[in-house]
Order: sequence, then structure tokens, then C-alpha cells
Amino acid sequence: MRNAFVLGNGPTLPDLHVLTWHLNHQLTIGVNRILRTGFTPTAILIADSDVFEEERERLEQTDALVVVTEGLPLLPGSAQVHSWPGFSSSDPRGQDPAWIVLDGSTGSGATRWAMWFADRVFMVGCSGTYAPPDETTGGKPKTDCWGFNPQHRKDAREMFGRERVKVLGDFPGKVLATDDPTIWKLNEPTAQEVYRDEIRAALTKAGARWGE
Repeated sequence: MRNAFVLGNGPTLPDLHVLTWHLNHQLTIGVNRILRTGFTPTAILIADSDVFEEERERLEQTDALVVVTEGLPLLPGSAQVHSWPGFSSSDPRGQDPAWIVLDGSTGSGATRWAMWFADRVFMVGCSGTYAPPDETTGGKPKTDCWGFNPQHRKDAREMFGRERVKVLGDFPGKVLATDDPTIWKLNEPTAQEVYRDEIRAALTKAGARWGE
């Protein structure tokens, strides 16, 4: 079974030493401002124009494979994919790695996308705050929902902080959220370019656009 690691930007993200020690030779998908940690993932998914502009210089210099959603500029060597707010399993877009579902955070989109390249996905550092508060939280902010919109995982608030591994309801057994490296399941060490070449080949076959 191959595992992938989606790296968010939440406050629970382990420090650079931990990331490098455990994940340097693993399949990792970072999102948004992950390069500010100093860690270089296999690929980076950017879906927000403001984040893109803030991170543009880092994105231009990184060795990571940069993947952006349509509407964002294409950098040399980067790939552009389509995005959609959601589709059913019968929708042909759901069978195409050049489409990314963005019905929640970028972290949730990256997690679904990572499943093209892995059998199981660990979400790391994907805690965050969702707003505005509503009656389901007694008027309090919706916090630490591990990158998935709370309406899609009604048990998120109950599970957070009470279990070392959170099994996401959308994908039971296939998407796990934990920042504890002692229970990450690592693949055999593999050079990052091997992973990147595999992703490039899949995106090229699916018709993704590439920057020149």
C-alpha cells in the first residue's frame, strides 16, 4: 500500500526537522504557504490567487512540482488543472487527475487529488478555523477540522483532540489525519523526482496544461 502525506499550514504542522527526517523521501503534497517552513514537498497545490502572488518568488525557485488551478498564472514547468466545487463518483471528471474537487479547503482538495497517486493519505498540519460560527457550534468558531468543511464531516469537532488518528468520514480508512510521526506509515524511501515524474506523466496523459 502506498501512502501520501498532505501538508497543510496549520499550527499543528511539525517543525522542519521532523518533516525532513520522516518525509524527505516520501510522497508529499503541500498546499499554499508550505515553502515557508523550509520543507520542499513532492508537489505544491495552489488554488488561491492571493496566496499565489504572495508565494510567487518561492514557487519560481522551488524544486517541487507546482500545480495551480485554472485562472492562476502558469510558471515554467508548472501544471494547471481544472477545479470544480464537487461531483459524484459517476461524473467523468471524477475519473480524471486533471480535475481537482474544491468543495472545502485547499487541503481537502489536495487530499482527494493525492488519492490518484496513493492508496491512503495522511493529513498533516491541516487543522484550521472555519467561519462564520453557527448554531451547530453554539456560536463558537468551527476550529481544527483537519482541512474538511465541517458540514461534510459532522463528527470532526467531536473527534479532534480525543484520538491520535482521525479517520475522515468521507473516506473511511483511506484518509487519516494525524500530526504524530510515530504512527505515520512510511513508504520505502524514494527519490522525489521519481514521484514527480509519475505525477507529470499522469497529468500529461489527462491533458493538463504546462507552463513553458
